[in-house]
Amino acid sequence: MRRAVKQSLMEIFSTLYEAHNYIKNFIEKGKTDDLQSLFGDCQQTAIQLGSIIEESEGEGFVTVSHLESYCEAVYEIATSGEFVASKIKKTLDRKLMSAESSAKNDIKVKLEIVFMPYKASMWDSLESVWKAADKDDMCDAYVVPIPYYDKNSDGTLGKFHYEGKEYPDYVPVIHYETYDLSKRRPDVIYIHNPYDEYNFVTSVDPRFYSSELKKYTDCLVYIPYYVSDKNVNAVRTHYVLSAGVINSDKTIVQSPKFADLFKKTLLSQFGDTPENRMIVNDKIQGLGSPKFDAVNTHKKEDYEIPSEWKEIIGDKKVVLYNTHLSMLMKEYYQKFIPKLKEVIEYFRNRDDVVLLWRPHPLTISTAQSMNPEALVPYMEIVNEFKDNKYGIYDDTSDMNRAVAISDAYYGSWSSVIPIYKETGKPVMIQNIDIREDL
Repeated sequence: MRRAVKQSLMEIFSTLYEAHNYIKNFIEKGKTDDLQSLFGDCQQTAIQLGSIIEESEGEGFVTVSHLESYCEAVYEIATSGEFVASKIKKTLDRKLMSAESSAKNDIKVKLEIVFMPYKASMWDSLESVWKAADKDDMCDAYVVPIPYYDKNSDGTLGKFHYEGKEYPDYVPVIHYETYDLSKRRPDVIYIHNPYDEYNFVTSVDPRFYSSELKKYTDCLVYIPYYVSDKNVNAVRTHYVLSAGVINSDKTIVQSPKFADLFKKTLLSQFGDTPENRMIVNDKIQGLGSPKFDAVNTHKKEDYEIPSEWKEIIGDKKVVLYNTHLSMLMKEYYQKFIPKLKEVIEYFRNRDDVVLLWRPHPLTISTAQSMNPEALVPYMEIVNEFKDNKYGIYDDTSDMNRAVAISDAYYGSWSSVIPIYKETGKPVMIQNIDIREDL
């Protein structure tokens, strides 16, 4: 049974005890004409309780038999014609206590937990938590991917995206239009996008901003889609002060050190008071990132490699080439474009190694919004790379497959690096300022 339903049931038990007090008072004051109506209300309320319980727990559930016994007691008293106030209240209270005790102890609370990712490629930031909830008999776990938009350069919403069909086959996806938050009111909602309207590149559908979701649950949980390999103090303040962190009831970060940084930043922003310390200490939890769980769980043999990839790889080693979306920003792209050409040229047509190029999934959207002039030269390189099969171009939603099947990492500083280090394979960082022709 859902927690909210059980709480409502227990409140109904309280109203029945109050009705017993009214019955006692009416008898003591000689208002016996009103008793039959009260007895009828008690019976109808008990029947209503039984119906709710059977709907949730099944027909013949033990608590219902206690409620039936209570109804029989009410009927016998109502038809006896002998109204002794203290005796009636004691009898009804005792019968009701038996049913209430059964409701408390025999009806188990089942949490409804909904996971609301927006990009399928970032599902690994929630997956291990979903798996644990899905296996728990006391949880009903649902995956409800939410739509998002690219943002135009003027900040308005642009192209619509919904990636519900891009999740692994073992993830039972529910369409967001069929999951009514206002009616379901899940006990817990998990998100991995913290920006609400404040992202310059993309925006989840405004109906699913963290500020909106918190209206429909008692516990909104934000887990960042990124992890960091840099010094903890290098984490940018805007990550900590994002809407998802501010609006969440719980924020789960990758380590206790990161938790301490988040707490320190929040207290600096909102005031280091005893009350705020208590709130922040409860909100920020350094329990680890599901992204580490994903890379440690999924191995190379777990993946079906596309035949086209197999043909390109052959017996060669695979280098995962990861390029960050920031590389197409105005301050970098004029250096990055020639560097990108140089890297591709270095790896193409080699007999010993092949390049698996995986750009950040928001690279093109970011350039369209923030630096459109970089798109033409960039897309020329992408199309040439793909058309001539200079290597593998991976724009799929599953980053962990690329990590698993590759033999080494080369590319930008990004949240992929700490994940890749978990594999024990080599990691090499690209420097766009270093060129062979310099």
